[in-house]
Amino acid sequence: MSRSIPFEINETYHVYNRGIEKRVTFESEPDYIRMMLLLLVANSSHPVTIRNLLRNYQGRTLVQLAKIFKEEVPEDKIVDVLAYCLMPNHIHLVLSQRVEGGISKYLQKVLTAYTMYFNKKYERTGVLFQGTTKSQHIDDESQYLHIFDYVHKNPISLIQSDWKEKGVRDKKKVLTFLEEYQYGSYRDFTNEKSVTRSILALNEIENLDNIKLRL
Repeated sequence: MSRSIPFEINETYHVYNRGIEKRVTFESEPDYIRMMLLLLVANSSHPVTIRNLLRNYQGRTLVQLAKIFKEEVPEDKIVDVLAYCLMPNHIHLVLSQRVEGGISKYLQKVLTAYTMYFNKKYERTGVLFQGTTKSQHIDDESQYLHIFDYVHKNPISLIQSDWKEKGVRDKKKVLTFLEEYQYGSYRDFTNEKSVTRSILALNEIENLDNIKLRL
């Protein structure tokens, strides 16, 4: 994984990668679910054997996987996942590094494991994500609050492609869509019963009550 800035312990970063040549990286719901499981179980200082775990989940919905997301939380996390959003051809993560090399190791484990799964499922070879994972150091409060807003609003483009240029036309519709979008952490922020909440380190987020969507 290439990057332009070093990752430091207890610092927060917005990390972003997209499919090679902007190709789709999530073709179906099981693909999104696989990635979210990896975001959870790969967050460990030890090698993670997930073959049996993932074999057991195939074909199940997120609701049916509630037990796995509850019981498979690693105790030796190498990063704090503060926010995430999975889009059809790219991913956004907001991460805080807990141990030396934690973010790099976490990204390598997640992206490599997902690429192997995707290539086998869709009978392809080669890289799936761009070689360079982009990152931005979040080093002041205004940036910190903005990055959650930015990441959580990404899915709006799925229902209104021109929202960044023309603004949100139907705020109620958009808010409902984001609250129900299963593949991003806004749902985890707003719904205490969200199955995937265990991916996040919500207790490590500064000024959690101040993190709001600005539509």
